[in-house]
Amino acid sequence: MKKKGRLYYADWRDERGVRKRKGFTNRAATEKYTRERRREVAAKKARPGVRAR
Repeated sequence: MKKKGRLYYADWRDERGVRKRKGFTNRAATEKYTRERRREVAAKKARPGVRAR
């Protein structure tokens, strides 16, 4: 998480390793969103036989 101005930025990488960011005004919402995205990507990477396009 990064704070810039009035926004807190959620920071994660998708299943291909591309960095993604999204801005929020609330720190708690930012942390929750970051955890959800990282958990989602980890689940996609853990599935055998599924390849990113």
